[in-house]
Amino acid sequence: MAAHGGPENQAEASAALSPAEGQRVLAVSMEGAYRAEMEGDFRRASGLEIASIWLDAKRKRRIEMFVGEGFAPKPRDPATGRPRSS
Repeated sequence: MAAHGGPENQAEASAALSPAEGQRVLAVSMEGAYRAEMEGDFRRASGLEIASIWLDAKRKRRIEMFVGEGFAPKPRDPATGRPRSS
């Protein structure tokens, strides 16, 4: 799910999530600021879990996960890539 309306990495470019595949998925956000937008692209989101993963002895990364059901991405503003408000 690209936040800016187009692929932002190899996974999105080669195998972007489709509504057919997105009936029930584990969605993981490494940027917590975008989790609400991610949840908004599903008809139902539940089971929020927040975890930290150690990258090495000094650094760790926070992730936010939820179960998304019924992937139905909202239209994006072509200029900002953000979901349209109406």
